[in-house]
Amino acid sequence: MIWCQLIIILHLIAPIESKKLTEEENEKRLEQCGVTTKSKIFNGGIVSDDQAPWAVVVRVAKSDGTGTICSGTLISPRHILSATHCLANHSDVQWIKTYVGFKFDREDCPENEHIIVPEVKASKVFVQDRKGNDIGRAKFLYLLNFCRILTKDAFQIQSPDDVMIIELSEDFEYTSEVKPACVSNSVEDYKGGAIARLFGFGDNPPKDKPSTPDNQKPPKPPLRSEELDILKVNVEGTLNRIDPRLFKARSRNKNSIMCPGDSGGGAIRIIGGRNTVVGVAMQTTCVFMNRGAEGHEIYGAPGFYSDDICDLTGICTPDSEEDENGRYMIQFCRKILDDFYIYQTPDDFMIVELAEDLDYTSEIQPACFARDINDNALGTDLDFFGYGDNRNL
Repeated sequence: MIWCQLIIILHLIAPIESKKLTEEENEKRLEQCGVTTKSKIFNGGIVSDDQAPWAVVVRVAKSDGTGTICSGTLISPRHILSATHCLANHSDVQWIKTYVGFKFDREDCPENEHIIVPEVKASKVFVQDRKGNDIGRAKFLYLLNFCRILTKDAFQIQSPDDVMIIELSEDFEYTSEVKPACVSNSVEDYKGGAIARLFGFGDNPPKDKPSTPDNQKPPKPPLRSEELDILKVNVEGTLNRIDPRLFKARSRNKNSIMCPGDSGGGAIRIIGGRNTVVGVAMQTTCVFMNRGAEGHEIYGAPGFYSDDICDLTGICTPDSEEDENGRYMIQFCRKILDDFYIYQTPDDFMIVELAEDLDYTSEIQPACFARDINDNALGTDLDFFGYGDNRNL
């Protein structure tokens, strides 16, 4: 009875004491996130110190005295995105227990509710940069939809929700080598056919071994990266269905590249010119040595939880702005950084929504819309249509 009362009290206190971003802090985050002036990473392998400043190491001190290393993505001065399974274990349909000594009563865990692990249990999780310097200890751990119980065989690919947000006890001051990524706010950000890039501090075993022998492992795991194809799984008419809070990806080099230590690492896409985390590394075929064309990884999708993330942490990414006349100004609130690009301008796209639908005629029909930045690659031929003045150019 005492334990039940304590757990209830902790759940009531946690949301009050947690430190959500203020609106001003969130605006500043939107200005700073996902920006890097360093060159693009073209090949897989070890990432240099001046690239991917959002990638961090997550260490968990388990109650049994052992420890775990995971990866994470810095998303604000005090929040890190990682994976729940770094500090808890689950069955096929539900989470069972945490490794940090936080106990929860399944009967007091309503369907789809989040679990908030407060101090002192949360402080067993701490975060470091890639050089091993401490960034901070956790004050709260947000385990998203931790209480959800899956319906068996609802999807061919499904798993208990595996997205965790770490809230540090103190804010971290950004440096040239440690800065946040932006956070996905849409399920459209991880649609099949898109390209992403995984960043993680995991093992890089020989091709003929499930893991690197202990005597050959480096004292500090280097940050590695690999380009991914997000696979088209939920295709109409197929049986290979996946829970919409997940996505499946494969290395473009046809190698399974997520291994122990990569768990929680961020899958990054360039969205709106910013490095945006669209996935959290969850499951891999690495230990099964299935690393060919059939090797793949499963990722949790933060875009699925964007409203929950906003409510819990204050990390809110607005959609396009709509004015009273039904006109959508795309990224109208974005502020550009001085001299970030040679050629840059505030976003200058608008979508007008009519009061009533228009019936197509032989003279009025819609155009298709570009879906990929490669559609306007260098050297592409274009035709321009407009009603401007004819200056006989």
